[in-house]
Parts: sequence; C-alpha cells; structure tokens
Amino acid sequence: MSWFDEGFTYRYPIAIDNTGATANYDISVVIPTTWDTFWESIASNGYDVIPVSPAGNLIAFQRSGFNYANRTLTLQLDSYELVTASVNFIYIYFKKSGAADQATSITFGSPKDGQIWLGKPANMIVGPSSFVGGASSPAQTFVMNTFTSAYVWFAVDHLLAKRFSPYNERMAYEEIQYCKIQVLDSGGSAVAGMISQLNTRFIPGFVGAYIQGSGGSDNTDYQIKVTIQTVQGAQTFALTCTLQLRNQLP
Repeated sequence: MSWFDEGFTYRYPIAIDNTGATANYDISVVIPTTWDTFWESIASNGYDVIPVSPAGNLIAFQRSGFNYANRTLTLQLDSYELVTASVNFIYIYFKKSGAADQATSITFGSPKDGQIWLGKPANMIVGPSSFVGGASSPAQTFVMNTFTSAYVWFAVDHLLAKRFSPYNERMAYEEIQYCKIQVLDSGGSAVAGMISQLNTRFIPGFVGAYIQGSGGSDNTDYQIKVTIQTVQGAQTFALTCTLQLRNQLP
C-alpha cells in the first residue's frame, strides 16, 4: 500500500490472531492508556483515529467508550477478512489536523482482539536477512532453558519494497498481510507446544514470535520459522533462526 492520507502523521501496526477459517470477522482494538504519543497527538473528538488495511483501504468502524480526558477508546471494526491460522496485520492511523469523522454505525459482535505492543525489541533479535548462498543452517542461534517463555524478534522492514518516488509524501509501498509462526524439530516436524501464536506481535519493522521453552525438550535444537505474506508484491518470506534448549544443570 501507500500512506493512506498525507494528512496523517502517524500509523502503528496491529496484530490479530485468527485460529478460525478465512472469513470476515469483527475486531476489537483497545487503545492503551499508557500510549503517550497517541493520546498527546489526537484531537479531543477522536476523529483523527482510523483503521486501515495493509492494502490501503479504510476499514468500517465505530468508536466505543471514547473519553479523551480519561484516555479510553476501543475501535470496533466491522466484518474484516482474516486469513486462517495466521496473525493478520492492519494499521491504525492517527493525528490529522481538521479530520472529518469517518466512523459509522455497525452491527458488532463476537470480535477477534487486535493487539498493540508498545515495547522495543530486546534480548533475542534476528537481524536483517541477506538471502545469500553457502549457509546450511540459520545465521543466528539463541540459547534458552525450558523454564523460559520469551519473544524472538525478527527484522522485516528491509524485506518490503519501497517506492521509487513518494506518494502522499511517503515512500511506503509493500506491506505485510499476515504471518505464521512455527517451531520445527530436526526432522522438520512442527512442535506446536513451543509457540503461542496468540501472543505474536507487530511493531514498526519487526515481528515478535512468542516461544515457550516448556513445550520442548532439554538438550535439543529447534528452528524458529516466521513466514510472512505481503500485499502488492505478493511475496512470501520464511525467516528462521536456531533455538537451543539447554537447562545447563550442574
């Protein structure tokens, strides 16, 4: 996509896990009260907060429980298509001077939850992939024990095509549509107990895969695999790293 509207200053990614079939679902996104950049930027009427798909389309929505002074807002999104067995990606755009109200009245029920992560990547970070030849295993290896559950962050921004020239004063072009998280054993079989796809998070430039050491076995090596599907380019990227489970008991 391109930047939805040059009048908007910010956008931020939202993660929506879908364990059901590919279908249209209502979505609920609760804005954190601790998000200073958001609350100190938006208009007091909330009109300059909108949800947008990675294809660049406004998603029909309504505001619920909006209170500017108390920093409460839930965006309720109407009948948006989510891909099965994936963590789907959308944006929230905010801060636009003189924005018109684009909310509408919708029939809302049984929503999927949209998740916002306000932290930076830490600890286990997989840097930009170069896709050069000669390697027989992932370039990065991490060690943790079976008592640990933690995020492994994968850099993704370098994979997404940019524009040759700006549109709406931005260079954005290709975007993530969804991702899938797996942990594989040495035979290539999935170890479902080592992931919590529900806890997958997007932040600008990164995907966070939540890994559960308790689902694996001590003294065993695994591959963490994050598969990303894009829009525009319709590219599929499989990003990997090695995880060694070592309890390191005396």
